Amino acid sequence: MGKAREHALVGVLFVVLAIVMTWPLAQHLGSLATDQGDPLLNAWIMSWDAHRITTHSLNGFFDANIFFPYHGTLNYSEHLVPQALIGLAPFLLTGNPLFAYNLVWLLAMASSAFAMYLLARRLTGSMAAAVFAGIAYGFSLFMMSQLPHLQVLCAAGLPLSFYFLHR
Repeated sequence: MGKAREHALVGVLFVVLAIVMTWPLAQHLGSLATDQGDPLLNAWIMSWDAHRITTHSLNGFFDANIFFPYHGTLNYSEHLVPQALIGLAPFLLTGNPLFAYNLVWLLAMASSAFAMYLLARRLTGSMAAAVFAGIAYGFSLFMMSQLPHLQVLCAAGLPLSFYFLHR
């Protein structure tokens, strides 16, 4: 099997696992949150980012419309700009910040697993070991306990850093 085909199949496997592990969220991407706290805050932050990016109004980007009369209030939490950029197209197509958030959230889980798979595949040369490592990293008990925290689930950067460092 070619590398591209192997990577594609493993990527699909991780997306399917993310859907299965978080069922029934996939049925209700636009109306269900894993928690009533951080997911709703993060969906709002991503929609604020999208608004500022699409209106080309980056001046005052961190002056979010919360905690009036204070300025720089987006600095009170994560800015989630990378996640907002990933979810920008779904948000613009649907106008639903929760849909965009949930889509990015599922992709974060799958991409974290896939990044570890790439690292383990490079280090071990074994597809089976790499898939196991991806599952162990992306769907570990720690990751599953952090479901309301998108910024924690976006952990693909760590294994990717080591992957590229090794290359």
